[in-house]
Amino acid sequence: MNGDGFYNVAQVLFEAGSYFPHSSIQVQHIFPHPTTISRGVMQIYEHSKQQLIQICKDIKSCCVVVDSWSEKYTGINYCGIGLRFTDENFKLLSFVLGCYAYDAPSHAALHFREFVDSKLQEYNSQLDSSKFVISDNEPNMLAAFRDNCQRIGCSDHYLNKQLQHAFESSEIHLNKNIVENVNCTAAQNIFSLVKNIVVDIRRSHRQQQQSMKLQVYSGTRFNGALTMLDIFREVFYELSALLTNTKSMDSFNLIDKKSVDDICCFLQPFDEVIQSLSEDHRSTLHKVISYRQCLINKCEINEDDSIVIAELKTFLDVVVSKSKSLLVQCFDVQVDSTMEAINPHQEIDVYLNSEFCCNHDGNGFEDGDIDILSYWREKQNQFSILSFIAKQIHMIPASNTTVERLFSSTKNVISEKRTNIGSQKLNQLLFLQKNLNLLKQLSNDSRRKRTISMSSTTTISSEDSTCTMPKQSKLDHEESESISDDAEIFLD
Repeated sequence: MNGDGFYNVAQVLFEAGSYFPHSSIQVQHIFPHPTTISRGVMQIYEHSKQQLIQICKDIKSCCVVVDSWSEKYTGINYCGIGLRFTDENFKLLSFVLGCYAYDAPSHAALHFREFVDSKLQEYNSQLDSSKFVISDNEPNMLAAFRDNCQRIGCSDHYLNKQLQHAFESSEIHLNKNIVENVNCTAAQNIFSLVKNIVVDIRRSHRQQQQSMKLQVYSGTRFNGALTMLDIFREVFYELSALLTNTKSMDSFNLIDKKSVDDICCFLQPFDEVIQSLSEDHRSTLHKVISYRQCLINKCEINEDDSIVIAELKTFLDVVVSKSKSLLVQCFDVQVDSTMEAINPHQEIDVYLNSEFCCNHDGNGFEDGDIDILSYWREKQNQFSILSFIAKQIHMIPASNTTVERLFSSTKNVISEKRTNIGSQKLNQLLFLQKNLNLLKQLSNDSRRKRTISMSSTTTISSEDSTCTMPKQSKLDHEESESISDDAEIFLD
């Protein structure tokens, strides 16, 4: 019993034992096997779900994020539900409640609402007038969340829909009685030619001869036109030799490279806005108005614009009165930290009449963006009502991409060669993937607060009280540690 190999194994076993002193994991469960993960997922999922249920008990106001999706390989319809809220410290928390197999009788608004309500009840939550819902702007979503909640449309979906119309529609219905022509003929011709060429190449072996893989257009992908056109222009000069003696060569000769470049440059700000409004862990709703005005300004026609760009700008431009943005002014108020609380009836007047400044030290992210919730946390003593309102409003996301990304994760799990995984197991895996780290962090924070609280209180010197105080608490703590250790092994 000697040698480097034996000593290395012994050292690893010794370190593992010291790192997981309370773990109940069996040795045979650690060794790789097709069922290694599935054997432990259920226990970890149930424990984590109970943690989230306890958190939801204390939530008074929240925002529910909802979307639905159909998986193409299995044909199963899924409904994704997310939850966002702010805690007492103005910290934004975002959870995924589940990616559920949709088993309601139909996709009618009534059945969809009943399905969502049933899943919320599992977390002791229900929609009412104080709850917000973020969804896309499809008719069934509008009808499903018309009552007993405050529905807000997804800004990214709205913006993407306008871009879709610009490249694919001949006319749009503004309402039941008014129809407007799109008039983006030049851009639509280029878009159609590129789309057909990309589809043709992707279906053939010629795709392997390119330096970059062409991207087929998808209407469900935000700003999908830019994704397709941007890659197309990168490999534009490679395509001439690739398409020689093919039916697509005639279409390729009709495409003006400069027009494709112009379209991509014009669409870039739209893509940046969509990406910014898709942040999962930051407040985004306050950015919508200023971003909207920015895009409207980008749609102003210049003398040197080509016909393609002029048509796109004309369609996407919105007729609005260009008022001065108040967002920065309202946020840049400088407040005396020693000022006492104000009369509620005077609070908004005092806030709007305060002096402005540009100092946001401590209220920003690493990339320079302002942490607006941190700002209002610092002002809650001076502006209690406004800070409370801001805390409620800024938990609302500008888009429902939290759930959209959940469906993207589903696509990574289910593929053409992997379709046997059950919908229940899929839901459990995605729940743990999206929530486990945050739940563990909150659990550690709560444990740390309890430790500090206990150490700061007066210790009772009675021998009986010392013996009876933390016995059950200690057992619960050890069980929680064991589950957490199991999760690290299975999911790391």
